Amino acid sequence: MPAGIDAYRRRLCARVPLTTLVTAGLLLGVYLLVQDAVTSWGAPISIPYRAWGYRYATGWLLAPFAHVSPGHLIGNLIGLAVFGTILEATVGHYPLRRGAVSFRGLRQHPWVRAVVVGPGVLMLVGVGLNLVALGPTIGFSTVVFWLMGVLVVLRPTLAVVGLLLTDALRVGYLAVAAPRVAVAAQAQFVTPWFAEVALQAHAVGLLAGILMGLLLRRRGAIPTEAAGLHVAAGVVLIGVDRALWAVFFYEGGGTYVLYRAVGVAALLVVSVLIMAAVTGDRRAHAVLVGLAVALAVVAVPYNVVPPATVDGTDRSLPVGPYAVSYGEAVPDASVDRIPLEAGPLSTQVTTSGVIVEDPTRGIWITAVSARELAFEQRATIPLAVDGARVDVEVVADRWRVQGNDSVYRVRTIAPTSSSLFESPPSTAGPVIAGEQVTLVASPEGFLVRSAGRTRPLPGVNETVQLGPLRIRAGEDRVVAIGPDARATVFSRPS
Repeated sequence: MPAGIDAYRRRLCARVPLTTLVTAGLLLGVYLLVQDAVTSWGAPISIPYRAWGYRYATGWLLAPFAHVSPGHLIGNLIGLAVFGTILEATVGHYPLRRGAVSFRGLRQHPWVRAVVVGPGVLMLVGVGLNLVALGPTIGFSTVVFWLMGVLVVLRPTLAVVGLLLTDALRVGYLAVAAPRVAVAAQAQFVTPWFAEVALQAHAVGLLAGILMGLLLRRRGAIPTEAAGLHVAAGVVLIGVDRALWAVFFYEGGGTYVLYRAVGVAALLVVSVLIMAAVTGDRRAHAVLVGLAVALAVVAVPYNVVPPATVDGTDRSLPVGPYAVSYGEAVPDASVDRIPLEAGPLSTQVTTSGVIVEDPTRGIWITAVSARELAFEQRATIPLAVDGARVDVEVVADRWRVQGNDSVYRVRTIAPTSSSLFESPPSTAGPVIAGEQVTLVASPEGFLVRSAGRTRPLPGVNETVQLGPLRIRAGEDRVVAIGPDARATVFSRPS
């Protein structure tokens, strides 16, 4: 074993990164037991464990340790394993301060530092950063960014090596978890990747870690001679690799605007300030503190003000304390808690899809967007009611109308059957025997209308008579048949 690596390992109790292992066990335990991933590994309960604001303590206490999917959890576990282990070996379980004696009191006891103090610090960092995170955040990534921030100031080369190592471990994990993947060319519903990144929370986490690293460096608690240029270069590489340049804003209706040039310029400016602060420039250090505080303060009003109750949904299904509904082009109460109008930037945006809300706890989220539901045709939303898992299953029944807008209805099939929404009627373009056929969505199902008559849409291989037309339904299309002609009027989405 190289002498350098062995020197790091000697700083750890039993040469094991106990703090990292204990913390990883905590994350896995929350995912399996609190979020009920034991029942469904791929669909944990996540909505109640997001940070919905200061009035909902369960959310902001558990959000740093909860995750929305296996990939989300594994990604943060890998980041913790790499950066946590490197930083833990750098700091060590045995006191490095001159004159300090191990095992003299609990604060100096290596095992206490490894198993209690270390995990406790990471938990406090997670909760503290979560209190100044913008939006209903969830996940351990803010703490991983904090670890990167501390490490890049103390050991910039190791921080960059850690970036490469995390990428390698992710590929290795995927190679084991899914050694062979067959993918067919097909249409997919995809949300822009940058819209799913908690940019503000990640930036605050990294800056907080950098400031902690600067404090440790100034006090000489951790010996380091890393040059300011190397630290700045490490920050740039972290920012590029972890997409801290992906500044975006909402435009509404599922559309987002990415300001790439602004983000890259901001990353470069901050790296220059960090380089100056490392070399002892107090003004640069003060600017960094001010920037971190400003980014954190932005989140405070959002966490204080609860989302407004939004009108525009037809009806809702009560599921314990939650109300599940469907709306189209309704005000997005999750974004517009604090009204903002600044040129093209505005928080007054709309959203469409399945909405889950609980006013008493400040929960309001578009759990499944209208576009995703239209594409997938069904979705499952796991919730926690009185400590038990409740899966809300939503289905979108849709017919394409020949030459006109589609007609659809959104309903739940579990835990109870309930109709949430019906789209307006739509008339097919073909004219047969001087008549056209209109499709109508109702809470009970679909109706067909023609020649002044309305009947339920026939079942598969069944027929109804509407004046001169016979309406016959197949598996995936409905045909109107006249005395001298026939035409497909409705069809199922492919």
